[in-house]
Formats: sequence, C-alpha cells, structure tokens
Amino acid sequence: MAKTIKVAAIQTSYGEDMNANIAKTERFVREAAGRGAQVILPSELFQGPICTTQEREVVLTQHTKRRRIRALLRYCHKELVL
Repeated sequence: MAKTIKVAAIQTSYGEDMNANIAKTERFVREAAGRGAQVILPSELFQGPICTTQEREVVLTQHTKRRRIRALLRYCHKELVL
C-alpha cells in the first residue's frame, strides 16, 4: 500500500528586508503545517535576491543569511514536528 505525504510549496514575492522575508516565510510554513503538510518547500528567493558577484563581503553576507535560514527551518521543524 502506498503512503501518502502531504506537500506544500510556498511561492510568493520577497524584498530586500531579510527579517520581513523570514517572517513571511514562517507564516506560510505555520499555515502549511496547520493544514497537515509534512514536507514544506519555501520559495527559492525567500533569503533575498541572488547575487552573482564573488566579492568577499557578498559571500559573507550570503553565509550569514544561510545560517539564519537553517535556524528558522530547524525551529519550525522542531516546533511543528514536520
């Protein structure tokens, strides 16, 4: 017998404000979990615009963003038991 998994994909607009992007994504993750989603896929740009430059400052900024994003996802996973 096949197992059913409920999946939610988040697709929305985001801006330059990382905190606002994270808060918006968190609201969508909570809504999806509340509707029974077991796998939740955030929009690919929720961490902010993609930058193609290889300058050190940009690389460090992107690293900091990724750490914050992983922290959000760990928190949601633990709190919402995904």
